[in-house]
Amino acid sequence: MSSWPPSRRPLRAIAALLGLILGSSAVEAIPFFSFDPRSMGMGSVGVAVASPGIAPFYNPALLAASRDDDDLSVQLPIIGARVYDPDEFVDNLNHFIDEDYIGRVEDAFDELNYDGQTRAEARKAADEILALSSGLQVLSGRRIQVELAGATVIGIPSRKYGMALSISGWTAGAGYMRYKDAALVQNYMDVLYTYADSQGSIADTLTMYESLGDMNNDDEIDDPTTMMESEIAFEGLVVSEVGLSFAREVTLFNHRMSVGIQPKAVTAIVFDYHESIKSGANDDLPEWSDVNIMYQNFNLDVGMAKDYANGWRTGVVMRNIFKQDYTAPNGTRVSIEPQVRLGVSKMSTWYLLAMDMDLTVNDSVAYEEETRFIAFGAELYYMRWGALRVGYRVNTFDTSRNVSSIGFDIGTAIDVAFAYSKVEKGAALQIGFSY
Repeated sequence: MSSWPPSRRPLRAIAALLGLILGSSAVEAIPFFSFDPRSMGMGSVGVAVASPGIAPFYNPALLAASRDDDDLSVQLPIIGARVYDPDEFVDNLNHFIDEDYIGRVEDAFDELNYDGQTRAEARKAADEILALSSGLQVLSGRRIQVELAGATVIGIPSRKYGMALSISGWTAGAGYMRYKDAALVQNYMDVLYTYADSQGSIADTLTMYESLGDMNNDDEIDDPTTMMESEIAFEGLVVSEVGLSFAREVTLFNHRMSVGIQPKAVTAIVFDYHESIKSGANDDLPEWSDVNIMYQNFNLDVGMAKDYANGWRTGVVMRNIFKQDYTAPNGTRVSIEPQVRLGVSKMSTWYLLAMDMDLTVNDSVAYEEETRFIAFGAELYYMRWGALRVGYRVNTFDTSRNVSSIGFDIGTAIDVAFAYSKVEKGAALQIGFSY
């Protein structure tokens, strides 16, 4: 086993492989989503961190870079979630709901239409429409990104013939609010305030009716919330994968290293869900079958890893080698393109240090910004049965997405992790056994 730093010769194959990818036009990919607690707790590292329970998701070559006493790993379930809320969408949406702007407008028009229309009732209705409009404008343009994932893995690590079966599903999407009713609201306010400031004659009342409309001929002014087009939308991708990973230790240029592949069957559902205020008021929501399109295809992950005599390890992985394009019902295109990530780690008897770096730009799934991550992580072993993990993930494009994390292996086949920043939160849980 060689020592660190490595000579140049054994890395030429890796360099050539990377050159083919990075020299092409396909240099953007969906973000490298870490959803297991070991990786999340260590800042999202994983490419050079051997663990048969998570190797299929980070680097299949690690199945052949395991300890000699690793025989079988069963992980069920692995679940994780992240929420990225840079615009405080959740807080503002909760405030909008708590204020019950829509209900207040409906009540105001019930009063306005009950037994005649007074100027005071017209002014109150106009005030409530103004409040609703202000609340919608506060929400407009704000966005939130959500990532959810779950998986199970059965791994058999071996330097000769490592293999694993993985079944996983994940979704990534972005929600946003779009305000589209400025003209409608302005018309209602102009007419209602004009009527409220008038003498309240029959002629003024008729003018109000003609201006605002009575489409169902019930002698009542139409409630504007039944005509509003402002909407909350959620767009994104749901992906399920069934993969078989194979790994083996081989000799290249007189150096031992591990190589691995993971062919996988992929089912992708791209969705585009829009719900308008009008739809919500009428309970006329779209059917799920009308807002998604399903695709099925094949893809492939490949990886390499090399151990050195002094505890260092390097790794590289290419995920989703074959580019896939998906189109949402509204025509929006989502692409899954090749991802390339490098990793390095240093292990001793009581600690593990690791770093991963994206070589490809992570494109957005819906309305998020592009990212490129560098992850740093440490694992400290205690009392021979547990571990404390800490990490930090840096986004080189936007420092607001830098995230700190912490995780625990509590020694009872349960791992947990938490990630936190001002705009992003995450949590992960894993239950499993290794023999």
